[in-house]
Amino acid sequence: MSESPSAPNDAEVEKALLGTLLLFPGEAGPLILQTLRPSDFFHEGHQVVARLLMQAFEDARNHDAVTLSHALRSEGVDLGVNFIPDIMDAAPTCANVERMVTIVKELALTRGVINAGAELKARGQALHTDGVNGKRVSEVLADHRVRVEDLERESIGANTMKSWTAPELLDADIPEPISLVGNHLLDQGGLSIISGKGGLGKSNLMLALCVDQSAGGGKEWLRVPLPAEPLRTLYLWGEGGSYFAKKRLHLLEAEARQAPGCRVVVPREVTPDLRESSAVAELKQLLTSHKPHLVVIDHISEWSGGMNDSDNATAGFGE
Repeated sequence: MSESPSAPNDAEVEKALLGTLLLFPGEAGPLILQTLRPSDFFHEGHQVVARLLMQAFEDARNHDAVTLSHALRSEGVDLGVNFIPDIMDAAPTCANVERMVTIVKELALTRGVINAGAELKARGQALHTDGVNGKRVSEVLADHRVRVEDLERESIGANTMKSWTAPELLDADIPEPISLVGNHLLDQGGLSIISGKGGLGKSNLMLALCVDQSAGGGKEWLRVPLPAEPLRTLYLWGEGGSYFAKKRLHLLEAEARQAPGCRVVVPREVTPDLRESSAVAELKQLLTSHKPHLVVIDHISEWSGGMNDSDNATAGFGE
């Protein structure tokens, strides 16, 4: 279904975003990849350029004006000799990237909802979750590049809780979560925070868990059984750089050498603040690349830029 030229779009914002991604991939790339897909751009030429720039960023081989021009020719796409200079001129600063990303995403979502609504109306059926003429509403939305989770995020006052009647909950087919530690002490997709005074051994404790989980064999951790199958683990170390990370791992050397699935991530310089969108995007890339079952962030005060995990009161658990 081709889009009407009058459909909600903003060519100038799209050009500015593409130019920013071309000129400042390190600064703009993580946020753009976290939020946008090439199909979120309205103009077909912009979609091709976005795909080329995003793919190059993911492959750590960012384009410049010359290589982008060559890539477009290889794709058989002719946007005119002035296109690349135009998008470079349209990108005055990285300071507006977040706002530009929001504009493109909102316009893409609006277009998708309009097109999906038109299809649903054409079917002569009301919008409902059971489907329309044998096709689920979520499928109709997906056909128009609208994800249900995007709608839920954008909707104002969206419910965050699921309401059940007792019989409904008893009859519901709810899969059991995958347990990573003990009998659902820690489940896949769950969250746990270890808090305590400094020097008690929290870091050693969690690093040992990562190593043992990665090695497999059904070991025990604090007398709690672990899965027999090796699990991929990601340990984010934020205290002292690679030398001290290696020194701490030496305490578990025999076990660690048998645990290649345990990856230790050490910041190059300053530990990122995971409240920043660029740091979240970088972490998302790590998760996409390594697909860990278990992620340990140690210690959270280094990665959050504020909370002191050695202080029970600050961490929010009381004494």
